[in-house]
Amino acid sequence: MAEGKNLYDNSCARCHKLYEPKKFSQEEWKPILTRMQKKAHLDDVQMASISNYITSQL
Repeated sequence: MAEGKNLYDNSCARCHKLYEPKKFSQEEWKPILTRMQKKAHLDDVQMASISNYITSQL
């Protein structure tokens, strides 16, 4: 979880403010994360860590 939080905090905040994971449902997060993965140049392993972190916070 720590790696996912770190990636979320550092990769996502480079371009915009961070949203609290509870702001969106798990289903709402899926397309957001898919879209942001390409923009942030994150690989599937990194995205899985971020997704697991967000899911753990819901």
